[in-house]
Amino acid sequence: MKVTEMLKKKDFVVTAEIDPPLEPSLGKITDDAKKLCGKIDALNISERKTLRMNSILTAAHLKEKAKIETIFHLTCRDWTRRGAFGLLLSAWAMGLKNTLVVYGDSDETDNIYDFKSSFSLIKFVKSMNEGIYEKEKRLGHTDFCIGAGINPCANQNEEMDKLLKSVDSGVSFIQTQPVYYPDRFIGFLDRVNEQGLKIPILAGIMPLKSEKSSAFLEAKLGVPVRDDIKKRMKGKDQSEGIAIASEIIEELREEADGIHIYPMGNVNAISSLATLAKKIPVEN
Repeated sequence: MKVTEMLKKKDFVVTAEIDPPLEPSLGKITDDAKKLCGKIDALNISERKTLRMNSILTAAHLKEKAKIETIFHLTCRDWTRRGAFGLLLSAWAMGLKNTLVVYGDSDETDNIYDFKSSFSLIKFVKSMNEGIYEKEKRLGHTDFCIGAGINPCANQNEEMDKLLKSVDSGVSFIQTQPVYYPDRFIGFLDRVNEQGLKIPILAGIMPLKSEKSSAFLEAKLGVPVRDDIKKRMKGKDQSEGIAIASEIIEELREEADGIHIYPMGNVNAISSLATLAKKIPVEN
């Protein structure tokens, strides 16, 4: 099912993210995905800069074996135009419906970046949805639901510009970077509404693991973290981070179209936060 279809059927959509395996085995990730089946609406399969299993093949396997809807990440970093075309044809043929297009940062120098921006890659996927490849009309077409990311609590003028370009390029939904300023997120939604945009936005939720986590997010990813949250995390572990994340979810429940959980390697955190977000009764 497409993310856009989920959003029409549900009051509050919950997605989460998981990394493909580092080793040539799908056993553990399949078990983890099965634990999440019924608790989340879709599972993102990331594309990290570290060498890992392919996100599309992992997503197709989990969709079949774990019976869970998936969203595979597609990066500018890793693919030529020819490679992306073959990859996306295969993904559609394997029953995958959703993709999140990202630029794909890396410290390495031997990356491809045939697509110079996420917007050009989004347009490429959209053209395949229209049955066109490099101006050549083809029989048959894909029909991917295309997502993109923004950082709504950072520079909001820049992020609004990015959102507008993403929508113009062909995006159907947005997943944000982690939110630690709910008021800024809500303010950004107000600006989106003022623009007359009808784009669903899932708020990013990441339970901090430690005090150092906030420093990393701010320095490396440009994600601002509120001072009172930093103070709460001093000397604490991820259990406090989960408590903070739970509070943020409650603040955003009536504002966002849903949430996207970054679990920081903790599948149990996904279950806990998804249960809260969906208000699933806890079995005794």
